[in-house]
Amino acid sequence: MVGCARFAHRRGDKCRHFFGTPGEGFALRNYTYLQLALGTIIARILVSYIFIKPYYDYKVYSIYEYLTARFGVPTKNAASAVFLFTRLLASGTRLYAAAIALALAYEMIRGVQPGQKKRFSSTSAQRLPSSF
Repeated sequence: MVGCARFAHRRGDKCRHFFGTPGEGFALRNYTYLQLALGTIIARILVSYIFIKPYYDYKVYSIYEYLTARFGVPTKNAASAVFLFTRLLASGTRLYAAAIALALAYEMIRGVQPGQKKRFSSTSAQRLPSSF
């Protein structure tokens, strides 16, 4: 039940949608991704239908109030910990994806990878004045 509520709250991984969808649709040339999008819409309708009645029955406004009323405080605390942990992982993934995009942009503009120094060619090294 908690998993279904988390699924209804989750709006999808934006990085995957932004970077992966056009390439996947072009490469596969079929409606695989459309099935996922339609399945998400149907799942949201079903989950909302399943959860509205218990929310009214228990007179609660959030999933944490529902978990406390139905299962007790330890379950609510466990769900809170899982939520915080998954949000931490999601934030790290988004930060990592943005860092990859910036590193690729830097490499395309400058011609070298971040942190790598340009090296002199053998001809330019021969033209440097010698101190000997």
